[in-house]
Amino acid sequence: MKVEHPYTPGRVPAPHFPVTLGSLTDPTTASEQLALVDSGADRTLVPDAVIPHLQAPEVARLEFEVGGGEVITLPIYRMTLTVRGFTPLVVDVAASGGEETVLLGRDVMNAYTVTLNGPAQVVGISDE
Repeated sequence: MKVEHPYTPGRVPAPHFPVTLGSLTDPTTASEQLALVDSGADRTLVPDAVIPHLQAPEVARLEFEVGGGEVITLPIYRMTLTVRGFTPLVVDVAASGGEETVLLGRDVMNAYTVTLNGPAQVVGISDE
């Protein structure tokens, strides 16, 4: 299956895709978010404000190198992540108070073929 989604308009249009974050044990806590496709991120990052609602368990704390070489430690939470139209994945995501949106990292994107069509301002995701 292949699904396309238009870039989110703005000063600099960006590739976003709708995802649903969910609990491993309680499907009623699911929350749809617009996720920025971030090929530079090795792990998906979510705003820490969504964690309490999802009741996601913390499974680790990991160090990450951010801009300028600074190293920070972030909590890792296990949850389901569903890219709209596809089978849910169980993923371990980092949570940060410094983010307002989900950053869809390579840990999720590597499960799909992701295409960025800049001239058409469309992002495509395929599991074929």
